[in-house]
Amino acid sequence: ELSTPDKIYILKLNKSGAPSSVKLNGVELTRVSSLAELELAEAAWYFDPMSVVYAKFKGLGGRCKLVLEV
Repeated sequence: ELSTPDKIYILKLNKSGAPSSVKLNGVELTRVSSLAELELAEAAWYFDPMSVVYAKFKGLGGRCKLVLEV
């Protein structure tokens, strides 16, 4: 759970395998197939071959809960 001012966030998380989904405050984010697509998206996530999950979203000025489901 994060306290997030109103701005864009890109989290980089080490993960040994790709999650089945990534949810922000209970809403599933769209999975994209490249970092370039992630940069263009408003909110999405990407898993790269080096075992890193990137999650991009806009903070809403309050608390955000990001969940990686396996």
